[in-house]
Amino acid sequence: MKQFPDDSRVRIRLSQSAVNAQLDALDQLASSRTAPNVRRTPRFAYRANEITVELRQRSGQWKQYACPTRNISAHGISLLFAHYVYTGTPVRVGLVSLQNHCTVQTGTVVSCRYLEGSAGIHEVGVKFDAPINVGLFHLGAVPTKLLLADDDASIRKLVPALLRHEHVSVVAVADGTSALQTLQADEFGLAMLDLDMPGMDGCALARELRNRGFALPLIAITAESEQVSHESLRAAGFDLWIPKPLTQISVVSGVQSLKTEPILSSLVHDPEMIELIDSFVTDLRARVRNLREALCGADTATLARQVSRLGVDAQTYGFDAIASVATTLAGRLRSADALDGIQSELRQLIRMCLSATGVACREVGPPPS
Repeated sequence: MKQFPDDSRVRIRLSQSAVNAQLDALDQLASSRTAPNVRRTPRFAYRANEITVELRQRSGQWKQYACPTRNISAHGISLLFAHYVYTGTPVRVGLVSLQNHCTVQTGTVVSCRYLEGSAGIHEVGVKFDAPINVGLFHLGAVPTKLLLADDDASIRKLVPALLRHEHVSVVAVADGTSALQTLQADEFGLAMLDLDMPGMDGCALARELRNRGFALPLIAITAESEQVSHESLRAAGFDLWIPKPLTQISVVSGVQSLKTEPILSSLVHDPEMIELIDSFVTDLRARVRNLREALCGADTATLARQVSRLGVDAQTYGFDAIASVATTLAGRLRSADALDGIQSELRQLIRMCLSATGVACREVGPPPS
């Protein structure tokens, strides 16, 4: 990976509003088509006003362009150009991630079509030489695993149906005890808990999860008949609550609002660091489990050591945001602050660790059934 040098770039001679109108028309046309989608992986909106694109000329030299973008997938990108581009042309594309990191992907032009009435604008399709982790460039492409706990069988069927287009895989259980066991056995991005369940209800389960160091976002499913204040839900550990009857808008917007952006290392441009970064990210899962165990046992000394080491290692591998939170938290733990006073900071640190993303491609497809 590399970054482009600063240079003069050829730009489309259209206002941004005119470019947006062209992109909106293309998206509307695509959404109105009835033909099945035969693409290997889904495409996601990727509206950057300008990214740097280099085309190799017949002379062998590379010429730079500033191009608006339309959408992106694990295997390619759609761009707007001010002129026709021959298929087979080698390309270098500077992609900007959600956290404003720039990475350069090589590829080949595989399609070029003139946009009628656009004063010379063409839509160019580029196929990447190697697949990318598209979740770094669109939050909707980040796969999410959701645990649903509800004793109502119809809700356990409804929620996966409402989220079928959101790249969310749902694991459904019927009671709080099963939910706790499932969360202990596997890693989830968030959980949706019904308040009225037999045995361990939603609030009791949320409190138990927080006491055990689980930091995943929690959504409460509430009914009109349940007289529960928002303050008591927050105190139990819920981040959000959704009233029944559940709707697609309420469920999808709730899940989307709690998705966290992937955190990318600042050292991704160094090829020699890629394997080390990926290994560190994999190791973070085990570190999170150790943090939970120490927190559950109220072992402040062990927590202080683990958090301090995490801060040093996160800095080493370019995860500066994680390092900053961990370093501050380690100092508070060494000063013997009560654990109750730093619960929110510990949850923030754990969430950040689970959001850290390696460089290796993770293709996004339909969620498993």
